[in-house]
Amino acid sequence: STLGPVKRGTGGCDGPGAEVFPCPLPNHPGRRAGDLAEDAELCNELASALDGGSCDSGEALRWILPELLPLSLAPLSCRVIQKLLEYTGGHDRDLLADALIPHMVTLYESRHGNYVITKVIEVMPSTALRPIIDRIRAKHTVVARHRFGCRLLERLIEHATEEDMGELVDQYVAEAEDLCRHQFANFVIQHLLEHGSEDRKARILRRMLPTVRHLSQHRTASHVVQRALANCSPQDKCELVQAIVGSRPRAVAELAATRYGSFVVEELLSIPFAAEHVIRCLREAPESLKQLPAFVRIAAACGLGPPAPARADVPAPAPAIAEPAGERADAPVRSSAVSWGATEVYVIGDR
Repeated sequence: STLGPVKRGTGGCDGPGAEVFPCPLPNHPGRRAGDLAEDAELCNELASALDGGSCDSGEALRWILPELLPLSLAPLSCRVIQKLLEYTGGHDRDLLADALIPHMVTLYESRHGNYVITKVIEVMPSTALRPIIDRIRAKHTVVARHRFGCRLLERLIEHATEEDMGELVDQYVAEAEDLCRHQFANFVIQHLLEHGSEDRKARILRRMLPTVRHLSQHRTASHVVQRALANCSPQDKCELVQAIVGSRPRAVAELAATRYGSFVVEELLSIPFAAEHVIRCLREAPESLKQLPAFVRIAAACGLGPPAPARADVPAPAPAIAEPAGERADAPVRSSAVSWGATEVYVIGDR
């Protein structure tokens, strides 16, 4: 249904003068929308009603709108707001987005609110995302380096038009070599390499080439090098491979012997025109390098040695389950479509 004029509440996105609408759940007369912030059962019942169609999304929006911002920032109710964004359409959806976008910074900086603002990006028409892009442009580096801001940018790269994103993306391309070393901003560069135009991929590569050997051995930048190898055009891939392997026969072996560089070498082995040269360099490596753990792992992977022994002093990697944001300095949490259950996790520190 389409909303008429709504007076906003004291806890919501606007000032005082609340017009109180009834709870849309018939079993909960008299409940306040603010109760969603602390009542998991009420949240689950409303979400189920929206899923099943027994609750009108417009009525739910009327009830929630006066308390929209605090509910978007709360761990339980932020999930209901995501559901509401999924099920509203037309004028109601625009009204909901218009109430949230002015609070974009507060939302993306929030452990829970960031899921709401990224859901706005996912459900709104791509041509309607310009207000968010304009708010980011002035502080583009700050957003990219933020634990949750990088998620916001990933969704924009996926959903906004290239015309609207062009100026913002060009700013990131110009800083690509620096950003790919950052624990969160590197994900923005990886996403541009995966979803960006061929021209912008090539320009990112130009920024990386002068220091690509160093980047290949860097804890976070090595992921970006791998992404570039997997997504660049054939011509750019040839240039990147040449820059990585270098002209010295020992260059590949030396890279394979480093903790993070070994993963770049593993990516090289998946490239047909590079694999033979890489294997030859590994086979001819000095014995001093062949004894190093990273080299042993790569040699075993391509059949040049026995399987790498398991180290009893190193615990097995934890399963990729959702971790509360803030508990790992190197792993911002990524949401699934609506963060009800398991979520994706950015994995940097597993290797």
